[in-house]
Amino acid sequence: MVRGFQAVTHNGDALVPSTLLTLRLAITEQKYKEDYQVAGFYRQVIERIQALPGVRSAAAVTALPYSDHSSGRNFTIESRRPEPGNHPSGMYQVASPEYFQTSHVPLRARRLLSAADGPQAPQVVLISERMALRWWTKTSPLGTLINIGDPDSKNPWMTIVGVVGDMPHDPYEREPRPTLYVSYQQAPALWMDIAVRTTGDPLRLARAFTSAIHAIDPEQPITEIETMEKSIHNRAIGLNYMAALMGVLGGLHSCSQRSEYMA
Repeated sequence: MVRGFQAVTHNGDALVPSTLLTLRLAITEQKYKEDYQVAGFYRQVIERIQALPGVRSAAAVTALPYSDHSSGRNFTIESRRPEPGNHPSGMYQVASPEYFQTSHVPLRARRLLSAADGPQAPQVVLISERMALRWWTKTSPLGTLINIGDPDSKNPWMTIVGVVGDMPHDPYEREPRPTLYVSYQQAPALWMDIAVRTTGDPLRLARAFTSAIHAIDPEQPITEIETMEKSIHNRAIGLNYMAALMGVLGGLHSCSQRSEYMA
């Protein structure tokens, strides 16, 4: 049981969390009224942070793993009528192209998001392996059109252009969530997590990151600055406690058996 708890609490190791800093930004539509302004702000943030010494990459996404910021959406698959009570759904992520490299999300098929997926380009979407297995059991999802919402939704149709690996988002989940990713240029979001991959201790660069952001917007609030390592620890604290408790109980049981044998 202890080993089971430990395995669950270490399911974020693929992120290499010790060199990943995370922070949260929330801009307002009063200040950034147009979609291009929202996307432009986050593009500047990424570029300024990536230019700093000690930074390998930086990215923006609506919900980083272990952040508790995620949201789910229903979606419609072209030429399919959803069954009652079984509407296709998944975790909805708005992401910059750098997110997959920065968070070590592997490409499984076709391609990732790119800078060419701009507001005037055809609308595209990536899906996770779990989503592909859930809703495309006998065919490839690549090239399929989907849109966010019910069949009568007015949202634009998006073409699935790639499949990426699954990413755990909560230590209490038995399986990764089916996830879809859209371009932050095609569906800008006001609230975004920023992930920064560094060459060393990321906290030593935290002040430089905040300075880079305030050079773009001096009034911009920056919250939840912490390492991914700390974020995972905070989310899994209950499991860590149970693992420690089971270890203590196991030790006491072993000592009890040994005492009985000696007697």
